[in-house]
Amino acid sequence: MAKCSIEGCEKDAVARGFCQTHYMRWRKHGDATKVSRVALKGKSLRERFDCQAVKKYGCWDWIGHKDKKGYGRILVEGKIQLAHRVSWELANGPVPNGLLVLHRCDNPSCTNPEHLFVGTQKDNIDDMVNKGRDRRGHPILKGIANGATFLSDDDVYAIREWNGSLKEAASHYRISYGQIWNIRTRRSWKHLPERNSNDSI
Repeated sequence: MAKCSIEGCEKDAVARGFCQTHYMRWRKHGDATKVSRVALKGKSLRERFDCQAVKKYGCWDWIGHKDKKGYGRILVEGKIQLAHRVSWELANGPVPNGLLVLHRCDNPSCTNPEHLFVGTQKDNIDDMVNKGRDRRGHPILKGIANGATFLSDDDVYAIREWNGSLKEAASHYRISYGQIWNIRTRRSWKHLPERNSNDSI
């Protein structure tokens, strides 16, 4: 007999490729993965978690309530908690004081404890920077790939080698003195390597 078409569900299919549970959800909500509050009522935290986490190879996507950023939410003792934090605690015990539960996979809705680790806010920011992402998870575009700049790589090399005053350089390239200073001191355009003496501008 065929199995339910919902990934991670091993029950026998009874209608439209769904098992009885997922078929009834599809009929009621138009979404076979939707879990009603009534279905969760009276269940333990573990049971409520298991009903809303699609456990499969890789990320365990949360199909319950999510916030605007895509992080799962679950009610624990009358308080709304982050689903991935609850997942880590169910697998490992309480989160140490002052630490956060962070994602290795960069998938906010993932609740797989193997994709999670504990760390500080600094660890979270360092992880984001190391992966080349901004706070919204978008790639950080550097240099000419960033549409906000009109300097070319050659312009930056020329500024680094500028023999006049920084004020004159700022006027010449029509950018601020501070931007010139940051380029000269390698605080910006750090991704651009030093140019060999044989290279030309």
